[in-house]
This record gives sequence, C-alpha cells and structure tokens, in this order.
Amino acid sequence: MNEQLACTLAAASVGFTAAVFFCVGTALLRHKTMVVLATSYWDYNKEHATAMVSQSAQYAVGGLLLVVSFLLQVVAALASPTNLLSLHPVLANAYIFVLAILLLTGPTAFGLYKLLLRWRLPPLLQELQENTK
Repeated sequence: MNEQLACTLAAASVGFTAAVFFCVGTALLRHKTMVVLATSYWDYNKEHATAMVSQSAQYAVGGLLLVVSFLLQVVAALASPTNLLSLHPVLANAYIFVLAILLLTGPTAFGLYKLLLRWRLPPLLQELQENTK
C-alpha cells in the first residue's frame, strides 16, 4: 500500500467516525428523554443539563476528528503515490487497514467523549444547584 492510499483511507475512516459522533446524540435520543427535556420545571432540570453536556462533548469530539480527517486528506494529497509503506502484511489489505483505523479511532474517541462528560458535567450541576437555592 502506498503512502497516498494509506492517508486517504485513514482520512476517510476518521471522517466516518467524526460523522458518527455528530449524529449519535440526536439519533439515540429516546422518547422518554425527549419527554423529560420538554417538561418544564421550577428548579433546574438535571436531565436537560446532562443531555446538553453530552451533546456538547459529542460535538467537540466530532469536530476534533473532523480536523484530523482534513489534515490526513492534506497529507494524502502531498504524499507520494510511488512510496510504499512498510506495514504488517495483514494491514496491507485496504479493508483490514480501514477496519484497524476504525477500531483505533472509535474507542479512543468514545474514551475522550466520556472524559469530557466526566470533566464538564459535575461543575455544571453544582452551579445549577447553587443558583436554584
């Protein structure tokens, strides 16, 4: 596999993962959650705050992956189509290469999403609790 093809395939794979993170928040919104989000409350709505932070974290991860995807596309455009990469023989197959990139990118992105969620939600909930006292 040459450098150009490898970078193009990696860019497409990372771009696909970015698209998944942009879509997952709204695609997986359950009916019960929509009912809770649409209901008015006198105090703050914990479910609404959680959903907002979750969607914000998903967009942040999706945006970061999209930037990486675009950078990989630039590298692919500049890469030499004649230089061969010395990959493990299994990764020389384009389908397995894409699968390997997806298996690397997906869990890493999900971990980053969970980290952002854990980092951003508690301070928001604490501030909301203080503002409603």
